[in-house]
Amino acid sequence: MKKNIEIIYEKNFNEKESIFIQGFFANFYLNNKYSRISKKILLVDLADKIKSCKNTKANNIRIVLNNNVYEKLNKNCTTEKLNTYLVDLERNNVPISKSTIKIALKDQAFFDNENILKIIKKNKFIYISSEIEEIEKFIKFTKENDFSINKENLIFLKNNDDFELFIAEVFGIQDSSRRNKDLERILNQDLKFISRKRNDIESIILSSNSESSNRLLPALKFNLLMNLEVFNMPNHYDSWNSSSSTTDLDFSTGLEFPILINKLNFGDNSFSSLSSNEKLVYSLGFDMLGFLNDQDYFGFLGQYSVKNNEVNFNPISISFLDGEIFQRF
Repeated sequence: MKKNIEIIYEKNFNEKESIFIQGFFANFYLNNKYSRISKKILLVDLADKIKSCKNTKANNIRIVLNNNVYEKLNKNCTTEKLNTYLVDLERNNVPISKSTIKIALKDQAFFDNENILKIIKKNKFIYISSEIEEIEKFIKFTKENDFSINKENLIFLKNNDDFELFIAEVFGIQDSSRRNKDLERILNQDLKFISRKRNDIESIILSSNSESSNRLLPALKFNLLMNLEVFNMPNHYDSWNSSSSTTDLDFSTGLEFPILINKLNFGDNSFSSLSSNEKLVYSLGFDMLGFLNDQDYFGFLGQYSVKNNEVNFNPISISFLDGEIFQRF
């Protein structure tokens, strides 16, 4: 740490902010065991900060976890160049000043990965997501890059869906089955029926949680659709979750955050009980301390980089084969 770090808040932290703080201090205390850190982490109330900020020349780094707090701070205090970090945990799209670097977990897209680009350019894919926000991000990305896509192949997946039935409907297997039964009735004899994939679909891009991912691939096999390329977006496999299964994801590839694939012991027993989304918030807090000292930082969420005052991080590439996970950093 080269400077003191102020985490500025108003009244109380909400649940996500508390998880971020927990990860941040876990890294601070872990490093403090092995080095003589003279700099401090300061929790500063916004009202106190506004009272003092115009009268001090302190060169502390400021971290703000709440968009309303950031707007009030920016209005009342002058900020030094790139000395303020807004960590947007809710994706509120707050405009930032030139002196601020923004980190927004929910704004990360990852669609510029070369393997995804190959799939998009062929335009023979189905994009399935359990979050409307992810579908919106995908549409925005394709528009910005002038990619032609079939919007009817963008599909919202509900976690409580009957996955076997869902896949049968998406790939037109139910319609084929009905036609088969109609022909059997007309001809008055049994006909052999074999499921086959749609000719216009070669790939599936799946953006979902680990529970849905572990159910979708078996549903493809159930419907005898095993010759499709499946590419999984990040946050699809949580090795900390006992229900996650590598065999269910066999023959699929994708991207994933290092912390969800690798069960590392960093001294916080409560981490494993968090949901996968909460694990990412905690990991962002843990990574933040390292990123503040080196903006070209590799951490629990992957490789960090800064462009146009916004932070991006790239997860690692992974593939599943015969019950094993292969990672490429």
